[in-house]
Amino acid sequence: CGLEFEHWQLLVDRCHFNWIKLQCITRFFCSVRSILMQPQIVKEDSGSGLGSPDGNDILLEEETSELPKSIPGRKTGLVDFMSNLDVSHVGVARAIPTYAALQGIGSAFRNQETELLYRMSVRTDEFDEFWSHSWQLSPWPKIICLLFLKNGLAAGLTSNVAALTGCILSYFGVLPVVFGDSTAMPCYLWSQLGGILCFFPVLLLWRRHDRIFLDAGCINQSTPKAKTEGIRSMGGLLRMSRRMLVLWDVTYVERLWCMFELAAFMKSRSQPNTDDVVIRPTLLGSCALTIFVSFYVLMLVLSVLTFFNVKGIEVVLACSCCSMLVMYCTAAVYRGYFHSVQLFHEQLANFRLADSKCYCCSSGHVSSSGRPIMCDREIVTQCVGKWFGDEEQFEAAAHTWVSKAFSEQLGMHMFPLWLLLVVSSPFLWVSWDMAVSHHAIGDHEDANFWFIASVGYWLGAVPTCLAWAFYVASKLRTPCGARSWDCLANLLVIAASVPVAVVTFGFPVLMESFFDQLAVSAAASSAVLVTVGLLIWFSNVFQHALGGCWL
Repeated sequence: CGLEFEHWQLLVDRCHFNWIKLQCITRFFCSVRSILMQPQIVKEDSGSGLGSPDGNDILLEEETSELPKSIPGRKTGLVDFMSNLDVSHVGVARAIPTYAALQGIGSAFRNQETELLYRMSVRTDEFDEFWSHSWQLSPWPKIICLLFLKNGLAAGLTSNVAALTGCILSYFGVLPVVFGDSTAMPCYLWSQLGGILCFFPVLLLWRRHDRIFLDAGCINQSTPKAKTEGIRSMGGLLRMSRRMLVLWDVTYVERLWCMFELAAFMKSRSQPNTDDVVIRPTLLGSCALTIFVSFYVLMLVLSVLTFFNVKGIEVVLACSCCSMLVMYCTAAVYRGYFHSVQLFHEQLANFRLADSKCYCCSSGHVSSSGRPIMCDREIVTQCVGKWFGDEEQFEAAAHTWVSKAFSEQLGMHMFPLWLLLVVSSPFLWVSWDMAVSHHAIGDHEDANFWFIASVGYWLGAVPTCLAWAFYVASKLRTPCGARSWDCLANLLVIAASVPVAVVTFGFPVLMESFFDQLAVSAAASSAVLVTVGLLIWFSNVFQHALGGCWL
């Protein structure tokens, strides 16, 4: 009985102790919840501000009681303050790391977790980059574009290292055969598997620590007063930025505040340099993603068919169906991308500050509660007049500077070469898998051929083929208005690209007849392909031979 009593006493004491712990934990989380869920003071008739997806860019209401004491309330004083590129106080300048802006697959651009993002911001006296963009269209093109611009190089390097590691481990027999009994040769896919399993996690999760300004995360949106301070300090924040990234879409030039950001950044540079502003069409990321997925699917299908020794009409039909599906999608994306580039040049040539839109003018300068609000356009126009003399001089300067920066940075083919090499990495992976498979059956000559030819394919054949495909797509970029005609235009891009692909990728095989050893022929063909590819990508000879500029 004594033992039983002690057992029950111990059980009661333990339950009492656990109950105390549970109470403490509950009180702790209730305290945290009360802090995080404090009611926010939101002014119904104030606009959503610069960092809001609805684009209601109300700068100021005619209500001085809510104005910061350090900022003049009158319009003249406001213009003087903003045109001097000042900040209301040092606490306004807050930066977030790049990875924070892209976490959750760009949740900040989808109007999610903006409060959490602001709590991650820190005070700074300099920004590495100021992100300028419009909130009017879908956020996904911007998100994909930023992921490739900021994390694409890291994803390409790490995935190639992972693929090379898989190749080496397979070569020395550490990794097993994926398929062996039912194939014509041992099927090693470890380079392709390692590359793809590494590419997307790094693309989404890479932690880049550049200090950037993103309106949704660096402007305090909790109260109208704090939001107003951030918006009025925009000129000073731009002055503190080393570089400006413009995510250009068809609505960018139509937004008054986007034009103000561009004007303020130009004014903040004593000698404007094209390296200070980075301009990227938002569809660049979608184009890069399509190229990567298309190449990976096509290379995986071709390698599997080769391993299973599928020949004759079967391999022709399989390759044709797969290639048609993949190339049709890429052709449509190419045309859409170059159409967006065309719209960029047209908008830049014809844009007028007076045509830009803002919420205050569209609402008749009346808030939702019926109170009058100050006109943003008057403020911005007077600031631009102080900086450049008049609107026409700003428009001319912006056209010259932005157009030059855009052409220099994207290159002749309107696509960065480093990004092209990143998204065409699957060509390397499949070549390494082919080399290991030939080595496993004792065919060392073919193994050496694939190792060496992979360089020529990646650095030479791919840039050559895509340069031609980009050229054809740019000439057929205009939407036809009818789906059937657009389908025909996509098929024309494919039909024009196939002969060039056959010649470039078949060139190493053609060179075999001139050399006794496959390794020597692979080295010679790779040297030719790389030379031609680099000349086509960087030399104006190719451009002049095809009749001038792309667009």
